[in-house]
Amino acid sequence: MGRRLLTHGPTMDDIFRQSGENVALLLSKLTFPARDPTVKTVDQEIAPGLKVRIYTPPQYTSPKPVCIFYHGGGWAMGDLEGEDVQCRTISKAANAVIVSVDYRLAPAHKYPVPFDDCVFAYHWALRNAL
Repeated sequence: MGRRLLTHGPTMDDIFRQSGENVALLLSKLTFPARDPTVKTVDQEIAPGLKVRIYTPPQYTSPKPVCIFYHGGGWAMGDLEGEDVQCRTISKAANAVIVSVDYRLAPAHKYPVPFDDCVFAYHWALRNAL
């Protein structure tokens, strides 16, 4: 790759920018499967500032199991797009509805906001899983 994948800087913006550059560099060296278009997706805001993406497998018939998916990133990085292919794959392979949570990230949203978003989304999915 030609360089060390380090992040440093006086501000969090510097660190996030460098982290994004590192991820882009790594991703440019890898091949990933294409998004499966047979899995239907719907983005929905379930509370102010809190969005989920709902993945429904092909030939959906109710009831199906529902899985809550929280992307990685240690409460500070990640989003719905970063693990979209994985959620589509899980939904289709498990024949389950996946609710992927786009929780708000630190440092802009200090703990416990990201955690509370995840708990809220869990309860929302329980109320709406039919």
